[in-house]
Formats: sequence, structure tokens, C-alpha cells
Amino acid sequence: MVMRASVSPKVSVLMVGRWPSISCSRKLRRSWAEIEAIIDASFTERQFQPQVIVTWLAFWGQAPHDETLMRLQRVYARRLQSNLRHELRLLVGDGRAAVVTQGLAAMIDGLWLDMLLNPKHTDRDAAKASVRVFLAGLFPKEFGGKVAANGNAAA
Repeated sequence: MVMRASVSPKVSVLMVGRWPSISCSRKLRRSWAEIEAIIDASFTERQFQPQVIVTWLAFWGQAPHDETLMRLQRVYARRLQSNLRHELRLLVGDGRAAVVTQGLAAMIDGLWLDMLLNPKHTDRDAAKASVRVFLAGLFPKEFGGKVAANGNAAA
């Protein structure tokens, strides 16, 4: 199914499959593609394994008590937030980008924790779909509110 929604007077969004392709600006298309890549990179098959998630949880639990680990956590968090904020800023401006960035980063961390606590109910594809549904809720104009729970365009 293909849907068209208006992002702004100068930008039109086509929904094809699960993610929009912005038709008027190469820069905006690249921004959406970068956000998609960040989501995919957050839940790679290699990283999204129970042993790796347990290690991250142990790391997060120890970081407040170990300055070296806390510094590494701050570097990781700043890099993720910087990358998201940069791309979102191009799409929605500084103010909204900061709020969305914080929500996305928290959601990614929360999905990792959910995978550890509920491995039978959360897998990496479900995690990525959850992030996409979250974005669709934040950007109803851009997505036309037509993203199914599985992260694909709704019929």
C-alpha cells in the first residue's frame, strides 16, 4: 500500500512498505535513512543475544560505582543522542528533536532490558518494530497514523 502525507508545504512523504521515503529532498531522505540505520544498529543480531544483554545490564549496574565505566556509558549515550538529534533536527527542528531523541534513547535501552527479562516476548525484529510504531505516534502527519503494530505500513 502506498500513502502520501504532507510533512510541510515543501515536503511530501510516500509510505511504501514500513518506512517513509521523502520525495523532495535528498537531505531529508538521508536523515530518515540514518534514523533507520541507527534503529537497525541498536538491535543487530550479534548484539541482541541474551549473553550480550546480560553483560550490558551488568555494565549499567556497575557504571555508577566505577568512574571508568561511567565515562564509557556517557560516551555511548552522547554518541547515540548526538546521532539521533542531528538527523531529527533536520526533520523537526531543535526543540522537538531533543525531546524525541531522549525518548528514542530511553526506548532502545528499555527494549534491551525487556529482552533480558522477557526473552520469549521480545526479539530484535519486535524491538525495531516497537521503535517504528513509537516514531509513527510522534509523527502522525508524516506517517498518516498508518503504521501497524508490526512496524509495517497498515493496510
